Amino acid sequence: MHFKTSCAALALSVASVALGANDDPFTQSVRTTPHRAPTEEATSFKLPPGFTITLVTAEPRVPIVANVDAEPKRTAASAVEALVAQVSSPVRWEDVVRRLASEGATTYVEVGPGSVLSGLVRKIHRDATVMTFGTPDDLAQIEALRS
Repeated sequence: MHFKTSCAALALSVASVALGANDDPFTQSVRTTPHRAPTEEATSFKLPPGFTITLVTAEPRVPIVANVDAEPKRTAASAVEALVAQVSSPVRWEDVVRRLASEGATTYVEVGPGSVLSGLVRKIHRDATVMTFGTPDDLAQIEALRS
């Protein structure tokens, strides 16, 4: 159960991370929704001179079901490849939720403000338990999942 819950929560959190940062132009330029990929124009921004990005990775403790192909990624390299591909590819959200359900996931946690993805999960996986973690006040509810 822990693996399945963690996998579902991770898929939701990866999908929802970029949806709430209204004041960050870099985040806004790569925002996506479950039904639409960003336009090429939105994803072709250039970094300012002298600005670099360092990505530190570790092997995932649970498989990451990628939005780009609804397949589990079991290595850091494959997860990063999927995230890079996601920037200019459609989100296969229904396929992701169906994949998680077929793997036995029954509990989903949407991380970040809003609950759009939670609503979509409820429509796709009707028997699922769906929770949102948008503020620190939500922590107790999420921690209760451990018991």
